[in-house]
This record gives sequence, structure tokens and C-alpha cells, in this order.
Amino acid sequence: MNCVDIVLIDPPTTIMEKERKSRHKISGHLPNLGICILAAVAEREGYKIAIIDAVAMQFSFKEILAELKHR
Repeated sequence: MNCVDIVLIDPPTTIMEKERKSRHKISGHLPNLGICILAAVAEREGYKIAIIDAVAMQFSFKEILAELKHR
């Protein structure tokens, strides 16, 4: 993967963790607008940005850490 300067993370919620364990799908998730705005401003200033939307990707905290190790 390409190196990035900043990784913005929308962490999983406790509700998502419970639903994930019960194998229900989460639907209708919208991206976190605040994180998107921060990413746009930082990118405009020349930083390489990555966003990890753990809710949309249905990542646990352990999966987020694994993803960060790959970046």
C-alpha cells in the first residue's frame, strides 16, 4: 500500500460490535461527514490521507489495527 501521512478512523460502535457478533448486517450507513471534511482540508494542504470507516467495512478494533499495520 502507499504510504500515507494521516489516517482518519471512524471507529466501530458498541452496537455494531454486538450486531457483528450476532451476524446481522448493518445497512444504510452514511460516511462520517466530519472525517471527510478533515480529509479534504488536509489533502488540499498536501498531505496523503487514508480513511478507515470501520462501521461501513464492519471492522472490529483488532481488524483496524491489522489494517493500520499494512499502511
